[in-house]
Amino acid sequence: MKKRLFFIFALPLILATGSWAAVIDLSKLANYTNYEAKNGDVITGATNTCSVTIAAGATVTLKGVSIIGYVSCIQCKGSAAIILADGTENTLTAQNSQTPAIMVGGDGTTLTIKGKGILNAKGANNCAGIGSSRRKSCGNIKIEDGTINAMGGEFAAGIGSGYNGSCGTITIKGGTVTATGGQFAAGIGIGQNGSCGAIIIAKGITKVTANKGEYAACNGIDAGSNKSMTIEDQSKVTQN
Repeated sequence: MKKRLFFIFALPLILATGSWAAVIDLSKLANYTNYEAKNGDVITGATNTCSVTIAAGATVTLKGVSIIGYVSCIQCKGSAAIILADGTENTLTAQNSQTPAIMVGGDGTTLTIKGKGILNAKGANNCAGIGSSRRKSCGNIKIEDGTINAMGGEFAAGIGSGYNGSCGTITIKGGTVTATGGQFAAGIGIGQNGSCGAIIIAKGITKVTANKGEYAACNGIDAGSNKSMTIEDQSKVTQN
């Protein structure tokens, strides 16, 4: 009977993820562990020494995570999806001068962020909160839902490129997003001397607020010269 009950309760988890999902408590890992998250993993707990790498193609859930990292708190090996668990707050703070809070995968990949939770992402100096690091490139960024608070380090965008770095297309389709750039950087888009692809802010958003950094000559949302920018509902978007 116990075996049958286990199978009944486990089956929905297998069907939902396509594999056995693991619940990883970062506070239980050995110091300085870099955990490679696989498809279906649920990440929880707090750490100031460990980090997470998301395997290419994986979807992982953040459920009350707090990471203070001397490398990128989360790094994507390729395309990836992050689900913010309902009712949870997840805080990622990068402290090394070469690391975003979330380092998006390389050119041609896409990071998708969704779910009803909260994500706070703060990049270290020269690095985006969500995007690329100093003099590095990253792929596309897509936000579908959630409450996202992203802050770039000095010279870096909140969401987009780091100092002298680049990122792909930035698409915000839903949720409430607040992005603040560091000095000389946009809130969403380009860091100082950086570049990015097209920026699309869809009408399905709740609210987007983009704050450029001190001394920035760009706008709060800025894709740089000769790049496409689309804001479908200006009444839901504030640029400072």
